[in-house]
Amino acid sequence: MTFSATPIYFICRTTNYKIWLFVVTLITLPALPLVLPDLISGGIRSLSERYLLPSYLGIQLAVAYLLTTQLYNESLIRRRIWQTIIVLVIICGLVSYGVSSQAETWWSKVISYGNPQVAKIINQAAHPLLISNDSGINYGNIFSLSYLLQPKVQFQLVQDQTIPNIPDDFTDFFY
Repeated sequence: MTFSATPIYFICRTTNYKIWLFVVTLITLPALPLVLPDLISGGIRSLSERYLLPSYLGIQLAVAYLLTTQLYNESLIRRRIWQTIIVLVIICGLVSYGVSSQAETWWSKVISYGNPQVAKIINQAAHPLLISNDSGINYGNIFSLSYLLQPKVQFQLVQDQTIPNIPDDFTDFFY
């Protein structure tokens, strides 16, 4: 069995076409409709990782296949090298899980990434009012933000861009 640096190339060279075609399809089919429009006309569709989960799964299958087949290599030296690589991959994964579990937010939380910083600013106000409209993703963003805000923060949801009459008892307004 020959060594290959890329797991996808390795799986294509060493398995039945039905197997490698499944893995390659799993990787490319969900990604192409998101990546191609971004490359052609610009945009950020491909940044949302939830749509790319099947692609990530295909990549993980290819890497897992590469690692497991190399564990059964006839050369003892190569087997030890691949065992070391597997241990390093597991350690890196555990470190990554530890770091991400302690973070307020993470890179994969695209839409509400800035909510912890926004909540800190709003929570510093004496009697704040948060005004939001009904366009786009604001409802989901406001709902996730509401879990980080103190009970003193009042919400006003409006339609379109019309700002309602605001009572005088609020010290700060956030729109």
